Amino acid sequence: MSDIAIAGNLQEVLPFKAIGFLIYPIDELEKEDKRRSIIRTLLSNDHKIVFITEEYYNEVSEILESLKLSLKDRLPVIMPLTNGVDFKDTGRLQLKNLVERAIGIDIFKEH
Repeated sequence: MSDIAIAGNLQEVLPFKAIGFLIYPIDELEKEDKRRSIIRTLLSNDHKIVFITEEYYNEVSEILESLKLSLKDRLPVIMPLTNGVDFKDTGRLQLKNLVERAIGIDIFKEH
């Protein structure tokens, strides 16, 4: 099992399989229950780092928050991944918040 996994649209995540990531394709037509099931499976497989494409990260953020309470000791690092087309800045904001919580100041603040 890979320590790194990625979830998102099949066309976006498939290339990551070539470098050893475990991929979790999410079809945009799947129902929300199916997506929740995929995310729960993803988080229960002992991955250390999980990337989720921005388009689905925003949709599943509430699922992730609810699971953090029950899996807080085992939860992997979860990072949004931009596809370069629909840039929503979610990844940069997530990283900024994590760094700020870790060291107590905003090092990304522009002067």
